[in-house]
Amino acid sequence: ENRLLGVETNITNWQRRQNANNNFSATVPYDMEQQKKEMKEFLDDLTTRDQRMMFAVITMVITADSKEQLENDTEALLTTARKHLCQFATLRFQQVDGLNTVMPFGTRKIDAFRTLTTESLSVFIPFRVQDIFHENGIYYGQNVISKNMIIADRKQLLNGNSFILGVSGGGKSFAAKGEIINQVLSSDADIIIIDPEREYSQLVNAMGGEVINISATSDNHINAMDMNKDYGDGANPVIL
Repeated sequence: ENRLLGVETNITNWQRRQNANNNFSATVPYDMEQQKKEMKEFLDDLTTRDQRMMFAVITMVITADSKEQLENDTEALLTTARKHLCQFATLRFQQVDGLNTVMPFGTRKIDAFRTLTTESLSVFIPFRVQDIFHENGIYYGQNVISKNMIIADRKQLLNGNSFILGVSGGGKSFAAKGEIINQVLSSDADIIIIDPEREYSQLVNAMGGEVINISATSDNHINAMDMNKDYGDGANPVIL
């Protein structure tokens, strides 16, 4: 609140100077307006969105096999940071302190704090992310938040069902075939594929499976009127 009051005071003093120079139509500078907007959003997060204010120190260590490679990697990091409006600075004369801060000792040797809300801080330390890494699982992709691999075993999940969505040519069949291969090689599961387009025949033959052709002219048929005595809830299924 004090910082917001200071920004508003600076804006008021600027407007008074402009009025003293008979410049009554002057527009408040963009940087002042932006500071006021950011401070109001920050206070709104604390008061209405149940956020908390945290002090954070983001420190990184870059290693390389040569000084030239180190300089190139550092410049690449700074360029990437500038694209996202982030600022990094080299710890000059504080290299040892920076290394001790990064090491998992639980010590902080750098006093370069940045004020962040818990929501912003969660980007660096994802408190709510849930990773899945089962011992005998199958690779399903990458976690969007933590960037870790998703290794899941459907038998260990509460609901093992799944479906694959994507645009044409996006790799849906490729993903399905990859999971089928993994299941055949790692388990004794029974795999049934309904394949109207006949795009899985080569895979089934290669994995030692059986292809059953069902059509109006094939020797195999499905009786659509087949009934089971257990149909229905105690009533006669034929009458229903």
